[in-house]
Amino acid sequence: MNRDRGFSLLEVVVSSAIVGVLVVASLNAVGATAKARALAADRARASMLANDLLAEILAQAWVDPQLDTGLIGLDLGESTLLHRSTLDDVDDYHGLSESPPLRRDGTLVPGGAGYRRTVTVEHCTTAGAFSLLQTGLKRITVTVFRGNVPHARVSALRSKEWDRARP
Repeated sequence: MNRDRGFSLLEVVVSSAIVGVLVVASLNAVGATAKARALAADRARASMLANDLLAEILAQAWVDPQLDTGLIGLDLGESTLLHRSTLDDVDDYHGLSESPPLRRDGTLVPGGAGYRRTVTVEHCTTAGAFSLLQTGLKRITVTVFRGNVPHARVSALRSKEWDRARP
């Protein structure tokens, strides 16, 4: 008795379909992994951009060294048009929005294309609540967007007493 030792057409079709489904599933997994890695890289870059600007702001005085108006925002003679070198206190940064991100001297931050940074500065209480009045405490929040999606947000509290404590 001689039996043919081979695959039938049905077996070939079924195995080809299974292999095709597995290839599509693996390509989808590879694509999802690539997207996740790109998103993680975007968020890491956004976090670096946010922390960099927050560190710059925290290095400034709590109030304007020349004239303490008590108002939040730019003082007379200060501008963020070309660079931030005229900003000399933390609340001067309130309302700053830059795209692409720039250094204090106005040069582009490498790798910053496609990102936007915004800053809000507000008086707050020791409990962290917003206050219209000067409380001796300001909350600085830097948000970094990629497109219109926020990818990083960092905040810090800055006290008036900190200026007195540092040399």
